[in-house]
Amino acid sequence: MTLSRYDVQPTLGDPQGRAPGLWFHPGIGMWQLDSAGLGTDFTAMEAMDSQLAADRMAPFIVNKYCSRINAGGSAPDARAHAWTDWVACRGGDCDTVFWHVYNNGVTLVDGVSRYGGGEVRTCEYAGSEYECLYVDAARAEGANWWAAPGGGRSPVAAPFYVFKQGDGSSATEVRYWLAGDSGAATDVVASRDFGTNARGGLVWNTGSGFCDRTTGTGSC
Repeated sequence: MTLSRYDVQPTLGDPQGRAPGLWFHPGIGMWQLDSAGLGTDFTAMEAMDSQLAADRMAPFIVNKYCSRINAGGSAPDARAHAWTDWVACRGGDCDTVFWHVYNNGVTLVDGVSRYGGGEVRTCEYAGSEYECLYVDAARAEGANWWAAPGGGRSPVAAPFYVFKQGDGSSATEVRYWLAGDSGAATDVVASRDFGTNARGGLVWNTGSGFCDRTTGTGSC
């Protein structure tokens, strides 16, 4: 579920300042897929999905590794090149993890599910039905240091729903906060067109007509 905590651009928050938790984290999930780069055509729901994200990222990393090897690079150089898109890898930590996994295999962690604590729901918004994910940082599974007030510089988003409207190049990521979850006086919705960096491409509006059909929450 991991939500990025090191972006503090004011454009990521509700411009009306209706509640502190109305915050749009641009980096999402175990891969920290960011709207400015590898996550630009992912919703937060897709980026949190460990299976979907791995299916997209593994070939990407392998292709970068092989391209450097085929160009005459060494294996260590090729690994470093394959991981350049992740800032956390630039100090060599990812190579350490690679050798640990190579030598010891992958260890499953009990209690960590596919969405890291996010809950798949059925939502209705503006007359259409969507598969959505309910994201509450307090329910994060596994490493959850980032969810604490001191776990980063940015606010932690209040619980929100995320879903995708449209398909392909015309898709839009929608994050929706019910007033009861955020503490704002109204529901609030933030949207980002695929291909757009959230730091400068968010559209914020007062929300209405949203129903969590799974739990009967909202305007049902």
